[in-house]
Amino acid sequence: MHSPFTEEMKVYFGESVDYQNRVASNFILASQNHASFIKVHKDNAVELIHEIDNRLSKD
Repeated sequence: MHSPFTEEMKVYFGESVDYQNRVASNFILASQNHASFIKVHKDNAVELIHEIDNRLSKD
């Protein structure tokens, strides 16, 4: 089967410090964005649970 990557691409992906730095930067940015999203989601979920508890306790 024919590889979609040329030898030049394989060398760049495997050995290039520039490529390794780009991957690391992208990973850091993506993981920080994901962590921020998860924190906001958790905060919203906790607030919703408190609101539900308050409504149930009034009944």
